[in-house]
This record gives sequence, C-alpha cells and structure tokens, in this order.
Amino acid sequence: MAKYKFWLGMMIMAAVSAIAAIGCTKEPSLVGAWVNSQGMEKRFSDNGRWEISVDGTPNVRGTYTVDGDTITRKMTHLHGGIFEELESKWYSEGELRTAVSEKSSELFHFMALFPFERQTEIYTYSITGKTVTFTYTGTDEDDYETLEQTFTRK
Repeated sequence: MAKYKFWLGMMIMAAVSAIAAIGCTKEPSLVGAWVNSQGMEKRFSDNGRWEISVDGTPNVRGTYTVDGDTITRKMTHLHGGIFEELESKWYSEGELRTAVSEKSSELFHFMALFPFERQTEIYTYSITGKTVTFTYTGTDEDDYETLEQTFTRK
C-alpha cells in the first residue's frame, strides 16, 4: 500500500508539473531579425534597442518598449550612408543637424532632418509563427491612413 501511495503521489506531481509547464509557455518574442520582401530588415534586441536596414545598408536605430501588442519606437540615430553627402556613420539628431548645416542643398536639409520630426511612433503588432505584422495609423491632422507591414523571422 505504501508503494501505491508513493507512485500515485509521483504521478500527481508529474501531472501538476506538466500542466504548469504548459501554462508558462512564452508568447512569441519580437526579439531578433525580421525581413520583408522589399529588403527591409528590422532588428529588435532584448535590451530595448531596434535598428532598420535596407538591402544591408543601415538606416535608422533607436529604443523601443512593448506593452501588450503595442510597440513604441523612438528614433535616436540616422545613418549617413543613406545620403551621398554624408559620411557613412551613425548620427544623433544634433550631430546630423551640424553635418547638414555644412551642406548647401536646401532639399538635402529637408530630406536629412525630416525623420527626426517623427521621432516616436506607436504600432500594434502580432506574431503568428515566423511572421510578424506591424500596423501603424498616422496621427497627423490630415494623415490618418493605416500602414501595414509584414516581416518574416530571419
């Protein structure tokens, strides 16, 4: 009888452990590299940093936070490699303003400084298997269109 109770107890503990393990299954993580069909790659690290490159050329990077299915991204740097007139390195907003002030093209000034006007963006996202979909709805007075982007885990 003592052996029976021992094994019954062991089976109950095993069942409880299995149920607990199933209940603790993690949701899919945003951390990692994601690519889309246009050659854009978004990388999210587990320390709250993100970076975007296109066809291997770095573009922008910054910080992010996640709250449920919402991600808030703040751009902190723009890479000069996307402009012919700039050195191929990361620029903070202040560094970019200084570098651009040395250039003479008005169009270049506008192109280089525009991204910092929208430093913070809020998206919703959903992960299904190896696919993530980001959905952004504009917040400007005249720009409420929805943009949806789909990426595959790299």
